Amino acid sequence: MTKYDFKNWMTNLRVNVDKIPYAAVKRVEYIIMHDQSITYERLREVSRPGYSLLILVAACLQYGNISEELKVKMRELKGVEEKRRVGRLFLECVE
Repeated sequence: MTKYDFKNWMTNLRVNVDKIPYAAVKRVEYIIMHDQSITYERLREVSRPGYSLLILVAACLQYGNISEELKVKMRELKGVEEKRRVGRLFLECVE
């Protein structure tokens, strides 16, 4: 990735963060969790831009996890709403 591509990617990240596949989010999370050399303190000592990038990656990880949870909850909510609609139709028929 060239410097221009990276800058463009960073600029557009707030709009395109939803397009990051959840599998990629989990893969990055796994790498960060299992690599003992990736810590906030170490990156702050070694590289200020690297530290800032780790904060951004952590934010994207949190966003991706919350987004996935919301998708699951929305699917569950649609199922409950459908059951409610069917129940309401049943009650209208009974009355």
